[in-house]
Amino acid sequence: MKTIKVKLLGELGRKFGRKHEFVARSPRDVISALSHQIEGFKEYLVCAHENNIVFKVVDKDSDGMEYENM
Repeated sequence: MKTIKVKLLGELGRKFGRKHEFVARSPRDVISALSHQIEGFKEYLVCAHENNIVFKVVDKDSDGMEYENM
């Protein structure tokens, strides 16, 4: 496991805080931790597509990562 620094940008950052840090294995673990620790985070992600809101997980590659690699 490693320390992963998370920056939530835009509306997501305004609603749930811009900077977070977790000890986790993968981005999937980080999303799970955010969902369990921040009230309303999971519901926001689940319903975002209804408002045409999309997300991109960025690691070393600024183009983002494929869902399968999370």
